[in-house]
This record gives sequence, C-alpha cells and structure tokens, in this order.
Amino acid sequence: LADFFPVLVGGDDVSRGKPDPEGFLKACQEVGIAPQNSVYIGDTTEDLVMARSASSSKLIGVTTGLASHAELTEITEHVYSSLQTIDLERLAEEST
Repeated sequence: LADFFPVLVGGDDVSRGKPDPEGFLKACQEVGIAPQNSVYIGDTTEDLVMARSASSSKLIGVTTGLASHAELTEITEHVYSSLQTIDLERLAEEST
C-alpha cells in the first residue's frame, strides 16, 4: 500500500478506533489537507460515520466489505459495488 498512499494510519497508530475520527484526522493532518476538503471511501458503516463526524466533504461507500448497499445508503447517497465503478466525473461535477 505504501507505493500508492503517502500516509497509512492503522489501529496501532491511534488510541481510539473507529468510529472515532482520530485516525482519519491524523491522516488528514499528515498529508496536509483539511478534513472538509477530503473525500473518504469506506466499506463499513463505521468508516462512513467516522468520516462524517470529522467533516469529510464527500463520503463514498463501496459494498466490498461487511456493509450492505442499503446500510451504506443510510449514510451516503454515493454507494458503488467496487472501487472501479466509482463515477469520479460525476462526483467532481457535484463538487463544483
């Protein structure tokens, strides 16, 4: 993963786990981006609750984890079946 992401924050790097936003906020700080300017992609409801509580500007759910489409849709309208199916163009248009 280190080849693709400049920062990796895991459970061993924080004192409070998800859905507490500590890990997400730490990652934002380390890459130098405000949480309000971030996009978070998660595959559990805990992921999305965490990012929402940290004020992430865009929440994206993917059904590759433990949460169902219906569960993720309760938190965000942006739910996809995989990372490959995320419609980045549509999301960019919505942000402008």
